Amino acid sequence: MKSLYLDPKTRDLVIDGRETLQMVEGADEAAQHLRILLTTRMGEWFLNIRHGLDHGEILGQKMPAAENQIRAAVYDAVKQDSRDIRIQSLDLEHDAHARTLTIRITATVDETFAAVEMQL
Repeated sequence: MKSLYLDPKTRDLVIDGRETLQMVEGADEAAQHLRILLTTRMGEWFLNIRHGLDHGEILGQKMPAAENQIRAAVYDAVKQDSRDIRIQSLDLEHDAHARTLTIRITATVDETFAAVEMQL
């Protein structure tokens, strides 16, 4: 599949040196798709309010007690997607001092390998 490339840090479209929109495909597109799915709050996109991750299941939860609840929220988000996403590994790293949760996922998206790391 081929998609418009979104900068992972700014989430902006990227225009290359020839003043055309940059495209992404293959493993990079699969990783971008997974990253967009999991950084979108469920209910945020008005065209599909079931798309995304239920951040209410994650934010404000005490670690490590909520680890299973967070994993379930990630798996639920993936199940809602129309593409065939199969999670191979899901690692959570909680930093209480910085108040961040790092999620590392390796998965296949429509049989294309993707690795994603994101912070909430």
